[in-house]
Amino acid sequence: MNKDYSVLISVTFTDVERTLDVYIPTTKTVAYVTFMLQKAIQETVAASYKINPNALLVNQRTGEEYDPNKLIIDTTIRNSTKLVLY
Repeated sequence: MNKDYSVLISVTFTDVERTLDVYIPTTKTVAYVTFMLQKAIQETVAASYKINPNALLVNQRTGEEYDPNKLIIDTTIRNSTKLVLY
């Protein structure tokens, strides 16, 4: 992944009580990134994890829920942002 078009975030998966540091693309929608994060946790940590099409990506510090239709670049998600996936 081209690091010019990605940010390094920390995401906590509440269902499996795990936190991962990952690069996410800034040119994709929140919905796409949320799905890919769920796919990643399912494939690497918890095969029993069920992908939720209505999962929410939330800023851990501010509680802001991100609009699934927005591009990452158009949100407040930047390097070192801590997110929670519900």
